Amino acid sequence: AKAIDDVVNQEFGIDITQKGNAFNAIKENIEDKLGQALVTKEYVDSPSLVSALYNKECNVIILNTAGLSDIEETYPNFKTETKVLDTFEHITKTENKRSEER
Repeated sequence: AKAIDDVVNQEFGIDITQKGNAFNAIKENIEDKLGQALVTKEYVDSPSLVSALYNKECNVIILNTAGLSDIEETYPNFKTETKVLDTFEHITKTENKRSEER
């Protein structure tokens, strides 16, 4: 696969610990690009997800790159042995509320 469109009918591996607002926004973005709902297979954590990719249990994964250094400890050539088909950025704005003591 060279682009996200090339995996339109593939099952996407996902890390269930990454589910939440950011994941949902990224999933919706991918679905919009592909024009259909994603079929997903859930894994318990990022190491299991990456292992599934290497073991060919899935051909495409949605990966939060925040934990990439941990993945590269087990798979030092991860960046060269895999291909990024698309990237998505999700920014969350938080409010810093001060509490007042009286």
